Amino acid sequence: MSPLERAILRTLTWFDISSYPLTAFECWQYLYTESEKIDNYSISQVINTLEKLTKEGMIKNENGFWQLASSPSHFFNRQQQARWALPKRKRAQKGARLLSYLPFVRFVGLANTMAFDAPRQANSDIDFFIVLGSNRLFIGRLFVTLIVHLFGWRRYGERVHNRLCLSFYITENNLNLEQFSKKDDPYLRFWVASLVPLFDRGIYDRLIKANAWVTKDLPNWQKIYSSYINKNKKSLPSIIQRILELLFGGAWGNWCEKVFYKFQMKHILPYVADHLNNGTTDVVISEKVVKMHTNDRRVELAAAFRKRLLG
Repeated sequence: MSPLERAILRTLTWFDISSYPLTAFECWQYLYTESEKIDNYSISQVINTLEKLTKEGMIKNENGFWQLASSPSHFFNRQQQARWALPKRKRAQKGARLLSYLPFVRFVGLANTMAFDAPRQANSDIDFFIVLGSNRLFIGRLFVTLIVHLFGWRRYGERVHNRLCLSFYITENNLNLEQFSKKDDPYLRFWVASLVPLFDRGIYDRLIKANAWVTKDLPNWQKIYSSYINKNKKSLPSIIQRILELLFGGAWGNWCEKVFYKFQMKHILPYVADHLNNGTTDVVISEKVVKMHTNDRRVELAAAFRKRLLG
């Protein structure tokens, strides 16, 4: 079997775990080499290999979507997920636009299943990945939480349906996400590569550069979502940001950051204390990171992936 054939089967196996078939372009875009030395294959070469593997009975194509031949059809599942994603995508874009007014918000990205337009359920939430200004993580986070909550869009408790999940913040001087990687962690690589920028003030290009390690396993990762980004940098959000950032700048801002840190930690710790003490990267809280993935399934997914590859 050629390196390209192995990579395609590896890619389809990963997405088969989530019952998610891929288009030919997506097979090329998310070609998972796992650091195996591989040529710079074109999309046409990937398509030809997909057709070859289909003739050999290893994969199948249904209405332009490819998946493992041994699995039941996932085509209608993907169509259903796409329908569920439509209102969520609209809410996500409105939410990102709202956050663009706030101080220290540098980037808002759509993450996890919604980055693929593949929510697991109709009533699931919408995951945001947010980059804030250096040394202003807890000031920025407070503004984001308050505004999203006032609009009735914040996920908390049993309120989940189409709510914004604000569980992952980093600062703009801490963009390398490899620090959160586990020993065997395909999920994080696909997570980084699938981020959809909804609002960007010059962070996305830096994010790609800081996470170049992803291309060792996903060599075709590239910036393709620019159409979603709010490019109007002279808009009202920018003016409001500047005023509030001046207000919370300097020594006064440093003092506020410490106060807001203590205030937020008082409310966060009761929910995440057990996870902070277990030595994983599921929950991380520092002056540069607030990551609260208390239901992190990366180990489980990696184990399922390895089992299917061996099977």
